[in-house]
Amino acid sequence: MNVNGKRATVAIIPRERFGHTDKTIRSVLENTQIDYNLIFVDGKTPEPIRTRVLKELELTKATILRSDSYLSPNEARNLAANAANTEFVVFLDNDTLVGPRWLEELIVCADETGAAQVGPLQFIGHFQQQTIHVAGGFLHEVNENGRKVLYDEQRLFEAKLKTLKEPLRRLPCDYIEFHCMLLKRDVLESLGGLDEHMRSVHEHIDLALELRKKDQKIYCEPKAVATYLPPQHVPWFDLPYFEIRWCEEWAVPSVEHFRRKWGYDRMGYIGENASMDLIDDTIIKFVRGHRGSVVGTQIHADDLGVTSDLTQSELELIVSAFLTVERNRFDLVGNTGGQKAAVFLKNSTAEEIFRHVDSQVEELRQGNASFALYPSRNLLSRVPCLIQIPDLSDSDLCDLANHAFLTLKKNEGSYDCWFAVSLQSGNTTDSVKEFAERIGARLDTQRPCHAIYLDNRHNPSHRLYLLHGGQILTEIAFSRLVGQHATAMVFPDVGTD
Repeated sequence: MNVNGKRATVAIIPRERFGHTDKTIRSVLENTQIDYNLIFVDGKTPEPIRTRVLKELELTKATILRSDSYLSPNEARNLAANAANTEFVVFLDNDTLVGPRWLEELIVCADETGAAQVGPLQFIGHFQQQTIHVAGGFLHEVNENGRKVLYDEQRLFEAKLKTLKEPLRRLPCDYIEFHCMLLKRDVLESLGGLDEHMRSVHEHIDLALELRKKDQKIYCEPKAVATYLPPQHVPWFDLPYFEIRWCEEWAVPSVEHFRRKWGYDRMGYIGENASMDLIDDTIIKFVRGHRGSVVGTQIHADDLGVTSDLTQSELELIVSAFLTVERNRFDLVGNTGGQKAAVFLKNSTAEEIFRHVDSQVEELRQGNASFALYPSRNLLSRVPCLIQIPDLSDSDLCDLANHAFLTLKKNEGSYDCWFAVSLQSGNTTDSVKEFAERIGARLDTQRPCHAIYLDNRHNPSHRLYLLHGGQILTEIAFSRLVGQHATAMVFPDVGTD
């Protein structure tokens, strides 16, 4: 028990992006009346957001746990739990808002039921929409032709609260999602913390099964409400973490580890129609689609709020752009200090690329480095074609927003668009072709998207090149990232929060 009588520690955890962190903190400060401790896990929060977060925290006594690298959610949660000294620890994702008396109601439920884990009525989207994401989850184990399958049922998924015939009441359930979750800290410690092999997916189900093994109760308390705000408009500095958080190098090992650990052949969802193969597992389809969902991010100079050299962030952005179109491994070639070009990394994951860039950042800042980043040649069968449609208007761009890989804003209302599409992905390719024919644009579907190249040795404004077989297809000035008057690399908007 905390010597100051505070019973709970609220830990703000990076989930998939950073842009809403300050709003999450403000929501906690405004809607929590009882005393509590506050921990903010700072997992390489981008500088524009970090400044806003620190401003929100300046009048609090919050503990800030800083990491210079991106953290998986369970890594961040374990850091917070180890720093907590209260009866309860509450994990709150940094893209979640809470309602009035949320913490009080969760604690009352734990006290009255003896539950080790309690979650709120979890909405999705803005509170006023009252769209339920989950009201306590349930697990169903079935045998499918000799295969052990665990099905996940999100109770009242996407139901509108106003359409329910009966008021919701507190009830026991099989799991709570990590968007907002209260846990007894001593129970979490008895588990040895959260499993950090669960880097991307299934981590809430893994914890639920651990609690089941120990005969611990889990409850959903609808008197407490929270809402998860899914990404629609993602600033460019949020893209690297979002893409690595859902990359297959994190997701596939998480799925494999879960299945080995718990003896399941597959994890599925009620109402799905999924394949038996791991790579086609529903959750893998989800992470691929979720990664692509933020194609359409737009870069605005006003989003930055900083004027420092941004080469490291630019390279992370390039990696992230490729991840949106299923290019998951990379070769990094270049030179530093005027030396002959060399292969720094080959067939590397996004995480490895990020770490290497971190180690080279001083060379980059001094303008002595040049890098070419190639999607790995080991995956040539999956190389997407690079399709260019020039001279698009604002309305044209709107029609293609969900497909664009890269957009060059040449002048106000005039854009060149590139689309990195797999010939195996008929729907996307056909959509782009159909639109191109309608506006009379020529398409070259035989041109692979081989490389993106960033050079700042001879140009302090930093230039980005799209390459094909050594031929520069276009160059894009990054000056707008640090100034107001140059051309910009943008991803067209797909909406606003």
